[in-house]
Amino acid sequence: MIQELNQEEYAAAKVAITARLRALRDDAALWKAVDATDAKIGGHRLRDYIEGCVETPDAHNLYELLAIPRFARFVRKYVYLAEMSARIVRFSEALPQPSAKGRVYVSLSPVQIFQYSSIYGFYHRNGKRLTREALLFVPRKFGKTTTAANMSLHDALLGDADAEAYITSNSLEQSRICFSMVRKIVKNLNKKKQFREVAETIEVRLPGRESKVRCLPDNPRLLDGLKASLSVNDESAQAVSFATKNVITTSMGPRENPLSIDITTASDLVEGPFVDQLNHFKSILRDEVEDDSVFAHVFQPDINDDESDAATWRKVNPHIGVTVDVDFYAAEYKK
Repeated sequence: MIQELNQEEYAAAKVAITARLRALRDDAALWKAVDATDAKIGGHRLRDYIEGCVETPDAHNLYELLAIPRFARFVRKYVYLAEMSARIVRFSEALPQPSAKGRVYVSLSPVQIFQYSSIYGFYHRNGKRLTREALLFVPRKFGKTTTAANMSLHDALLGDADAEAYITSNSLEQSRICFSMVRKIVKNLNKKKQFREVAETIEVRLPGRESKVRCLPDNPRLLDGLKASLSVNDESAQAVSFATKNVITTSMGPRENPLSIDITTASDLVEGPFVDQLNHFKSILRDEVEDDSVFAHVFQPDINDDESDAATWRKVNPHIGVTVDVDFYAAEYKK
């Protein structure tokens, strides 16, 4: 079983990644790919995120930082398509999102641009997408439900003509939270003839396209006949079993570019399968295990961080000031 680093190993790894990041300042291939993406989405959000990690590593945890040189290595090793990174960004920003103020359009944050680019931007030279499995281990109030909904609709509308996007969780009730976001976005699109809701499924009916987004119960025995193109696994850290997830991912064999993504917050369930999955993904980030088909973005305190320090809160949640106020964290910590 793969274990987390001890205190001494962790400190040494943080020093080493800081040095590796400094070397990226002059990585022409990296910045060319970054600027090409930014040019297609407007602004300099991807550059802002990566430069922030390179120049202020103390503001980011070890595992978040380890994703940066991995991105740079992939730029040289594989084909990076800035247009594919930009497409998922433009698509997400064009979706009418539900809010307390009604229908709104949300700009993705720099960290989200990096996540989307890492997942959707890299391809093998044979045209197949590199990333097949992803983990976004994020804090509460990060916007994970919106991310899951955006990716599900992107798959249904811009993926395979017969795309099957499945949303699952440790309970049907949790799955329905994400699915309800998809339902609300579809309602805001005001194209009722192109979408049809049947039970826990939204069907897309467009010329040459019959795809769907479906909310699944946590019961693998009821899941025959799937051919999943996307599996969104919500709150994986709370799962007592990956049986449903495994049924979905094993149905992906016929797909050219399948994607299984876990989007989860932390949990106190230490006996579930997620702990081993998280430690395995961390070992990939540390280059102890080679698997380029995985993207992992992990937000947690560094090993000696003071949990009462606002700097630690910002390290754990880069969306403080974006989707959540620092006063919320202060109030919750006092509780």
